[in-house]
Amino acid sequence: MSKPVDLTEGLDKKETVALNLSDAFPLANLFNPDDAVVVRSDADEQIIINFSFQSAVNLVALKWSGAFSPESPKTVKLFTNRLAVSFQDIDDYPPVQVLELTKASFAPDALVPLSAVKFLKIISLTVFIESNHGAELTSFAGLKPMGSSVAGTNVSQLKKMDHGD
Repeated sequence: MSKPVDLTEGLDKKETVALNLSDAFPLANLFNPDDAVVVRSDADEQIIINFSFQSAVNLVALKWSGAFSPESPKTVKLFTNRLAVSFQDIDDYPPVQVLELTKASFAPDALVPLSAVKFLKIISLTVFIESNHGAELTSFAGLKPMGSSVAGTNVSQLKKMDHGD
């Protein structure tokens, strides 16, 4: 298999949204290459990020960045192909995978592997940061989906068929 690539350029950034982020540390910071620029939760440690892709992708890993601290994400639940997941309905769906992040997860060259067979041909990824390493708020500098594009998929047509069920 070829080396996974950063799929950030394949995101539909207009459809990629986050819940419970501070206005002072917005989602746009997630795409800034400077590790000193962070996203930070607003009311508590939980954050939901709904990534929407322009075309179907195969994910194999996530790349987290930023200095490890008590504010770093710890328990992260991943969901696929669920558009507009919120805090009100996050518990209605079983996660596709649960990650327990450690200091090593934030090392500059670290990739957090995913169960690749569960992340084939997806059009969206919901990342639910359920807890951190003991702080009141959660912050981190970056999160990049890593994998490969699936050629020939028109996601805008697939999204039109999703009726929110």
